[in-house]
Amino acid sequence: DACAQADANAQKLRGLMNKVLEDEGVPWSVYGDYSALHIFTNPAGLDVLASSFDASSLAPSDFGADSRKSMLAKMRLAMLVNGVDLKGWRGAIVSAVHEDADLVKTADAWRESLLMLRREREIA
Repeated sequence: DACAQADANAQKLRGLMNKVLEDEGVPWSVYGDYSALHIFTNPAGLDVLASSFDASSLAPSDFGADSRKSMLAKMRLAMLVNGVDLKGWRGAIVSAVHEDADLVKTADAWRESLLMLRREREIA
């Protein structure tokens, strides 16, 4: 079932990306349902553990206003530099044809992109 495979791939990728966030000490999260990925950049500076993040427990104001769009745009550009196109400014869609190697490549690009943004003092 293509939908089930896409959902499983997305769940695996969210886990890989959240592990990178925790490894690098970045209080963000990658969350979502089904085959979607959403990036929470934590504009309010909440105490967030990526692997246990629950978007439904937050108020809409915790997601920030338009000021965070620029961070997400910078992340998308950094990911492009590192060889991955998220295809959107706030997340991505994972397909059934993505293989484990694609997921690992995306997680590696995610790490490099976070490090790039850290070097540019865009994130702490």
